[in-house]
Amino acid sequence: MQELVKLFKYSFTNLEELIEAKKTDWLKVSIYIGFLSLILALPITTDIWTAAQSLASDLRQISQKIPDFQVVNGHLDAGDDEGFIYQTQRVVFTFDPQGHRDASDIESDATGFIWGFALMPNSIILAVPSTVRNNFALQEHPLEFSYTGFDVSHLNGTTLRHALEQFGRQSWALVFIFMFSFLPALVSVAWQMLILGLIGFFYCRLMKLEMTVIGSMKIILFASTAPVILSTALSFIFPAIDADFINLTMTIILYMRVVGPKKDMT
Repeated sequence: MQELVKLFKYSFTNLEELIEAKKTDWLKVSIYIGFLSLILALPITTDIWTAAQSLASDLRQISQKIPDFQVVNGHLDAGDDEGFIYQTQRVVFTFDPQGHRDASDIESDATGFIWGFALMPNSIILAVPSTVRNNFALQEHPLEFSYTGFDVSHLNGTTLRHALEQFGRQSWALVFIFMFSFLPALVSVAWQMLILGLIGFFYCRLMKLEMTVIGSMKIILFASTAPVILSTALSFIFPAIDADFINLTMTIILYMRVVGPKKDMT
């Protein structure tokens, strides 16, 4: 760990000494990849948590509108209730025991970043926002779940109201979101290390400097310390900024400083 701390300090105070990073063993490299991934995951976690809390607020509003109902023999029974449509900032909720709407109506609700959710006479329908559908090219949409396809013995007005009121309040929610954010950050750091490491290797070959591909990748990793921290900080202050471009550009510039032509690579 002392070696990692030393290389961390070098990334800010003595870039030329980062040439020693190429001798770092893979266990320490893996630990450092995890460290940088944790930093990169922070803005992703913040964005998802903010969106989740906004969604939770919307669902609590919807919970106050839910009437008493139960599912009997695969059919939604709400007595004489005609149903309702309630729209919040992120959700269009349909309670339609009489079947006045259909799946295409629910799908049309899900525009932009808005989700469509409906309790229909014989099924539950979930419509994913159009922005998500376009990004992931969903084959089947909207998603429809028949009441006869799963256990609905506990699905009623009381349990649904309670579930919507409690959404996002569980203590493990933030941990789950952070772990969910950590994975793409981990892939990003590893991918950057690979691609920029190859670019750095070819740069060294062009400049007639002695360098291995693995050594180049390791130097790239440690040279990216300051860019990762700076780009992450800037993404909090200026959310619209292209943090990835800043990170990649700075990392390449610092790498060239580390392996500069006057350096002895042996």
